[in-house]
Amino acid sequence: MGFQDFGFTGAVAIGDTEAIRFTLTLDEGLHAAGQTFDVVIDKALVSAELGTTDGQINTIAEMQRVLEAALNDAGAPAVVSIAGSRFAIRSEELTGESGSSVSVALTETIGGQAAGLENPLAGNIRDSYATTGLLFAGPFRVHNDVEFSFEIEVSGNTPVRITIDRAMVDVALGTTDGIVADPDQLAVLLDHALDGQGINVVATSNFVRLLIDDTVHPNAGARSTIALRDVADNVGILPDFDLMDVDVSAPSANLDNYISGLDGMLKKVMTAASELGALKKSLNLQADFAKSLSDSLSRGVGQLVDANMDKASTRLTALQTQQQLAIQSLQIANANPQSILQLFR
Repeated sequence: MGFQDFGFTGAVAIGDTEAIRFTLTLDEGLHAAGQTFDVVIDKALVSAELGTTDGQINTIAEMQRVLEAALNDAGAPAVVSIAGSRFAIRSEELTGESGSSVSVALTETIGGQAAGLENPLAGNIRDSYATTGLLFAGPFRVHNDVEFSFEIEVSGNTPVRITIDRAMVDVALGTTDGIVADPDQLAVLLDHALDGQGINVVATSNFVRLLIDDTVHPNAGARSTIALRDVADNVGILPDFDLMDVDVSAPSANLDNYISGLDGMLKKVMTAASELGALKKSLNLQADFAKSLSDSLSRGVGQLVDANMDKASTRLTALQTQQQLAIQSLQIANANPQSILQLFR
């Protein structure tokens, strides 16, 4: 959360007509105007809080008590912490503003003294936004059918599951091999995967950082958070040894590790065999379908050919009959020409 840190300068006495006054601005930020409060530390407040009558603040612990009482009287949602000879005013981020900051502007002192409030700041934190990241250990390839995922929660919003696979790698990087070669490429990939989550991803040397986008998540300070958790993949735990390295007789042999690794290998082999069996069955089904389709086509073509031959045979028979009738007509005409002439008279 936002704070300002001051060095306590020692005892201060407040007279009957004297006071330490300042304007306190809380939670001003990039997207917030902040709220102001008028804070007053006078002799009456000191006496009531410390149970004295001299208006004297002697120690930093007394300063903490008096200052917290003054903040409470002003209605300012802030607290005071101390460390060694320093005290800090910290925002509780309860103003309703999106910023997280503290700003003190003195308006009255005791002869120029204000128990340290008048001195240059020892620390000033304002409008901090969450960041996290990961170290890029080296190039890697996301193989086909391999995916990994993680859950991300930003500034208290509903957690979202992000899944990265080979297709996403190639789309984000404009490649076809699934290789993430350097931190810059990993940053591009994560930026693509986290699109719409209000997160910016940048690479610095071998470190990839995830940064809150304050235009999407304006709440600063303790309300600004990034949580990455539940990282998983569909590969499982990989053994850290080769089969040729297994030596159960070696003094340093880790039998539990060997058993766990071999069990993992066996599961992967069984999974691969199951996938190959399913693929073989699918191919057999497709081959049977193709054969049935081919047989159906052959029968259909044969039936069409038979139908066409029947039609051609019928047509030929009709033509032959017409020819025979024509010949017989000519024979009759040749045999009785006088009968034909009489038809035209």
